[in-house]
Amino acid sequence: MAHAGLTIFFRKVDASAWLSYKDYVRHISYGLIRANLPLLYTEGFQERILLQTPSALPLGVSSLGEPFFIPTKEPLKIRAEELQPFFSSHEMPVLVLSYKLEPYLSVFQTPKGVLKLQLEKQGLKKVLDEQQLKPWEATKVGIEIISSGQTINLKALTD
Repeated sequence: MAHAGLTIFFRKVDASAWLSYKDYVRHISYGLIRANLPLLYTEGFQERILLQTPSALPLGVSSLGEPFFIPTKEPLKIRAEELQPFFSSHEMPVLVLSYKLEPYLSVFQTPKGVLKLQLEKQGLKKVLDEQQLKPWEATKVGIEIISSGQTINLKALTD
């Protein structure tokens, strides 16, 4: 059964860059619950929000926007600014789309230039090690949709 949903881009900067992936996702879940959105939950003894999460980033890597797809009970029209009071400044929503993203490349800025990776297939940690870079020297600054070449510049959203 197809459901409505939102793709919400959340920052992962400063202290959040050092959170484990599981803790980061838990923080996002708590904020979504506080926002009182019509979310869908798993069934069973311990209900959880249904989320489609992005690939994990290595510890210390910052991101100006990690895309989470959140299925909802009904179509919503909401802006990132409306959700921001429910999240910490390190994990604040920066962009809300009313559709699910197609497969994409993550665009990272490093001291040695720009990296474009499909994180599910290419590990960021391996590429950083090959270029002799530390994880905290990389910041996710954008997304490029593979099929259309459309880019989402996350730097522009945070300025």
